[in-house]
Amino acid sequence: MSRRLKQFYGIRTLATVIAWRKRLKQSGFTEVEVKEYSRSMGKWGVDHDPYREIDMNWYEDEHMQRMSRTNDRLLAKYGKKLGYAVFKARAPLGTKKEG
Repeated sequence: MSRRLKQFYGIRTLATVIAWRKRLKQSGFTEVEVKEYSRSMGKWGVDHDPYREIDMNWYEDEHMQRMSRTNDRLLAKYGKKLGYAVFKARAPLGTKKEG
């Protein structure tokens, strides 16, 4: 599962919420909050943004259709094992050195 998902989505890792928090803090972010999460992609619902502009030609593109079908199959197969999270984090402002 992990290999197929990483390859298709072009990601290096599938991490837990705890692991992502740790990575964000190690990268210098402070006040890391988990604003929303689910242990199942089944709760993701429909990704609908009424203000998103979409090139309607994408719906006619064969490669786009194939990618969309693959995405749907992967989520149908692994969606109960995958989750998602939305993080809010702050990075401290850099300090200027005088002199």
